[in-house]
Amino acid sequence: MLKNLSLFLSAVFSPLIIPTYGIAMALSISALNSTPFNVKMSVVLMVAAMTFLLPLIVMWLMLRVGYISGFALEHREERFVPFFVAISSYLACWLYLYRAGAPSWLTMFVVGAIAAALIACLVTRWWKISIHTTSLAGLLAMVCSMAINGQAHGDMLPLISVFALSLGAVGTSRLVLNRHTLAQVAAGALCGFLCVFIAMSLG
Repeated sequence: MLKNLSLFLSAVFSPLIIPTYGIAMALSISALNSTPFNVKMSVVLMVAAMTFLLPLIVMWLMLRVGYISGFALEHREERFVPFFVAISSYLACWLYLYRAGAPSWLTMFVVGAIAAALIACLVTRWWKISIHTTSLAGLLAMVCSMAINGQAHGDMLPLISVFALSLGAVGTSRLVLNRHTLAQVAAGALCGFLCVFIAMSLG
C-alpha cells in the first residue's frame, strides 16, 4: 500500500510535468488570469508539449533502443541524455514565453528551473541527487516568490502549505522506494528552491 502510494505521488509530481503545473498555476493566480481562456490554454498546451511530451517521447525511444532501463532512470549514468533533453526543452520554453511577451517574473521561473537542472546534471556525475524534490521545491519557490513580491492575488498561505506538504510527501516517497537517501532528497529540495526563488527575485 505504502509503495503504491509512493509510486502514485512520484508519477503525479514527475519532474517532466512540474513546469506545466507551474505555468498553469501562474496563469490562474496572478493578473494573467484576465487573459482569454483560449490563449491561456494555448500557452499551457505549448509548454506541456515542449517540457513534458517531447522529453517523454525521447525517453521512450531511449528505452526502446536499450539506452535506459526504465522511465524512473534509477541508474545515475542513464540520466545525462534525458537531462540534456530536459534542459533544451526548458530553453525552448523560455524562448517561447519571452517572445510571447510573458512578464519577467514568469520567464525567470523557467530560468530558475534551467539553473536547477544544470546544477543537478553536474552533481549527477558524482551523486544521485533527487530530481523529484528539485522540481517540486522549485514550484514551491515560485508560489512563495509570487506571494512575497505581490504577483499573486489572494491569500497564498493555503497554496504554500499544500505544496510544502506535497514536497514532504514526495521526498518521503523517494525514500520509501529506495530511490534516494535523505541527503539526496534534501539536497534536491534545496537546489530547486534556491535556484527558482533567486531567479524570480532577480526578475
